[in-house]
Formats: sequence, structure tokens, C-alpha cells
Amino acid sequence: MHAREKQAAPFMNSGFKFTLAMPLGENFQHVHTFNLGTLEEQRYSMQAFFVEEFKKDNGEKNGSMLVLTGDLDTEGNLQGTLKFNASKNTKIGAQAGLANQNIYVYDFEHKGADYNVAGRMVPDLLNGNNQVTMSYMQSITEKLSLGTEATYELFSKSPPETWRDLSVSWLGMYKGSDWKFSARAGAGMGQLAYSRRISPKAAMSTEASFVLDPRDGGVRSSWNIAYAFDFRFGKVKGQIDTTGAVHGVLEKPVGFGTLVLSATTQGVSNPTQKFGAALIIG
Repeated sequence: MHAREKQAAPFMNSGFKFTLAMPLGENFQHVHTFNLGTLEEQRYSMQAFFVEEFKKDNGEKNGSMLVLTGDLDTEGNLQGTLKFNASKNTKIGAQAGLANQNIYVYDFEHKGADYNVAGRMVPDLLNGNNQVTMSYMQSITEKLSLGTEATYELFSKSPPETWRDLSVSWLGMYKGSDWKFSARAGAGMGQLAYSRRISPKAAMSTEASFVLDPRDGGVRSSWNIAYAFDFRFGKVKGQIDTTGAVHGVLEKPVGFGTLVLSATTQGVSNPTQKFGAALIIG
């Protein structure tokens, strides 16, 4: 719910990471990434991107766009993604991955004048775990939106009494001029999130989750706070949560790209630390 500040998380790696992006023409780009950490974390991956924006007869963009991506690494993971914006308001996508566990995802989203409807299907014919999710959000006023989300899961290889599972959540969102509050409530769970733009160069957010433990009837809760600051020398992002994890990232532009320095500590009684650096060119 506060993705901008949480962008720090993907850079949390130990060792050194080098990324080289090379455009080939107007529509095509390929990216090479080298991870040089511990022996278990050493990895190379190559990504390819193709982007095509469709235009009207007069040369103006009509809002339609096709994005194709492919990803292959040294561990044998192969993933392909297709995203198609049929218009400014309608998007469809498909994702397929071949690895230790094959992954297939199909989704769509449509934004109306005062509503938003989205869906996702995750079939897993091999293991028999299939999932379909549908969500609908309706604007009640200019600032308040209410909606619902339903997820249906089918476990065809499970015992008959656990073949099917349906969960429904209720959603709410209220937007101010520079802040946003959202809430989610479902069977045995709840989630609250608040984000605020402090200034054009500073933003903070917090999120709390509550889950009812069916074993003893107790409530398990978690909380985190994230921040993002845009200084003259670079961008600083971070996150702190109730597990004792503290993350921090510095993104500094250099002459030929971006230098990323990251650090994280995990745990309270017996903390562990990781430090990483990444160089992104292109």
C-alpha cells in the first residue's frame, strides 16, 4: 500500500551487484545483471524488453501499448511477461515462468469514470492448486472509495473436505490532498495503511496487519514504517518493522549511471547484518 517507500527492499543484497542496460533501437533494450555475493548468491541474469506504443493515423498516441519482457538466469529460471494496454483505461497481462515450480499468471484491469475492476487467475495444473481473484472499487465521493475482493482457490489434489476455499475481503480508501488511508478486513484478518507526502522531497508511510490465530484464538500483529527522502546528493529509502529488521538504501547518481548502497540488520537478541552495493549503468 505504500510501494514508493518500499522500493528499498529489492536492493537488500549482500556483496556487489552490477547492472548494465543497453538499448538497441527505439523499442528494444536488454539488461545484464551480475550478483557477486557469497557462493550461494552468485548469479547472472539477462533481461530483454520490447515496448511498442501504437499511434493514430495522424501520428498521435492512442493510449495502446505493448510490453514484452523475458528473463533468463544461470540457475535455469526462464520467465516471460506480456502486458497490453488496450486503451488508457484497460490493461491485460500474462506471465509464464519455467523453473523449479512453473508459474502462470493472467490478469486484467479496467478503470471506469468512478470505479475500478480487476481480476487475476493463477492456474497450477501440475500441483492442482488453482486460484482466481476478483476485486471491485467504487468511488463514493471524490475522496472516499469502497470495494470488495474475493479469492476462490481449488485444491484438486487435496482431501475432498479441503478442495475449495473462498475468502472475501472488504476494502476502503480515503484520500486527502497529500495523504492516503486504506483499510482491508476479511475473515480473521485486518490491515491498515497510512501514507503521507511531507514535502515534494519527503514521504513516509506505515502499515499494520492483524491475523487471528485459529489455534488459540489469539491475535498476531505486525507493523512497519517506511520512508523516502530526496536529497541533493541522492535518494535515501528505508524500512523498520516489528521483527527487528532495519533496512536502509542510498541511491546516488554518478556520471554514467546510479550507485546504490544498502544495509540491513535482522533480529533483536541475535542480530545479523548485511551490506551491499550495486552499480546500474544505462
